[in-house]
Amino acid sequence: METWANGAQALALLTTLRDRGWTQFLLVRREVAALAEFSGLPPGRLNDVLAVLEAHGIVEQADGLVQLSASFEALAPRVVRQAP
Repeated sequence: METWANGAQALALLTTLRDRGWTQFLLVRREVAALAEFSGLPPGRLNDVLAVLEAHGIVEQADGLVQLSASFEALAPRVVRQAP
């Protein structure tokens, strides 16, 4: 039951990220400061959110950069632009 509850929480978190545009934004490796500006979250709160996302394998962080993990990239819709 605990595993299901954890899975449901992770799914709810991922859905919220998608709805707020994070999955699309993080398809490209970004500075954490750029994500802070995009999200509007204060640095301490953003660090907490990133720690949870990293613990679930949703994002990867290194050297002040953050990106959606390869295993979650498929969940981010890519914008396809058509030529005029």
